[in-house]
Formats: sequence, C-alpha cells, structure tokens
Amino acid sequence: MEIVVEMDDKGRVLIPSKLRRGLASRRMILRKAHNHLELIPLPNPKSLKGKYSLRGEIEDIEELQEKRLLERT
Repeated sequence: MEIVVEMDDKGRVLIPSKLRRGLASRRMILRKAHNHLELIPLPNPKSLKGKYSLRGEIEDIEELQEKRLLERT
C-alpha cells in the first residue's frame, strides 16, 4: 500500500492509522537509504519475554535491542 504524506515544518510525518494498525510496535528504526527513508518496526520487547534469558528493566532491554538491531543495519 502506498499513500502520499507530507512533512510539516518541524519534520514530522503522520502515518495514517490504516498503516499503523498492522505494526506490532510503536518503536522503529529510521534509516536513510540512498534517496529515501525506511521505517523498520522493532519487535515489542514484552513479546520476547521468556524467549531469551535477559535480566534487567524493560528500558534496559529495549536499549540493548535497539543497539543490536542498529549494528545489523
């Protein structure tokens, strides 16, 4: 699905609800790829509970998740 959107004076882009509904997370990586931008949804850390043996606060786990995903991109 493709929709034309506009960026406001502060650089914000509104993602229409019909596109947001299918995403599992509100956190994303924004990556510049040549002459365009890509949004890559991050998995919800709560959905990973029990899958890995991680200790710490959810914020620490989110930060670690972001760091590891950014290393791959």
